[in-house]
Amino acid sequence: MSAAVAAQVAVNHLKQSKNAKNIFNILNTTKLKKEKLIAWKLVGNEKVMADLSILVIRKFRNEIVFTPINNSLLKLNEILAGKEKINIFIPAASVLFQCKIKSSGVEDEGLVVVFPEMVAQVERRKDIRLSINEYQDVTTRFYKSAVIQKLQTQLFTKQLYDISAGGCSIVGSKTEVKYFSIGDVITDLAINLEGLTITADVKVVSLIPINPDENNNLVYKGFKICFQYMNISHEIKEKINSFVFKYVHFDE
Repeated sequence: MSAAVAAQVAVNHLKQSKNAKNIFNILNTTKLKKEKLIAWKLVGNEKVMADLSILVIRKFRNEIVFTPINNSLLKLNEILAGKEKINIFIPAASVLFQCKIKSSGVEDEGLVVVFPEMVAQVERRKDIRLSINEYQDVTTRFYKSAVIQKLQTQLFTKQLYDISAGGCSIVGSKTEVKYFSIGDVITDLAINLEGLTITADVKVVSLIPINPDENNNLVYKGFKICFQYMNISHEIKEKINSFVFKYVHFDE
């Protein structure tokens, strides 16, 4: 079973907008900040993805010109094959949209598309969240100290329970949860995203009892220990959103 097939998707609330000014502002900000976009299509249950940037916005011609980056030309051509429309995701803004293709001569002038008529964006103050399972190598490693009769320090190496660009969580046993209190700050929590390692300072925001069920694959009752990132960089947030998007299933 592939990781994409096995991945569980947490609930993500998308807000649709057909406001032309809002759509232009999102795209123009993406261009000015030189932020990455991701072109994608589903092949079975797997996403084929290619990294893009915005080369030109021609507002009065109602078109955008994309160019592939990060050696994504072959993937982009695979995505474009036989397609009249293309799906786009902006990791930094958690925005999805679809465009009609005007010209797919990428090697010549770039990929020319019509301005999207609608975008779908994750609700404000929320991020796309992905539930992790045993088929994915998504782990965290950190030290945590607590007074349990006396001061003790333990190294935690855990598979993540879920992750978003706003935070992540693990599941701890009744013994392990004693190391955590709401409001605790953990510095340099390391997260491995299938070979990509990032670090962040986090704050414990909730401790939630959970029971085993068919969705979480737990074999014992435990506690969901939820962390919120503290002051993560724009670059790290984009990397997390790009990873999460790889496995989240949206309809084309």
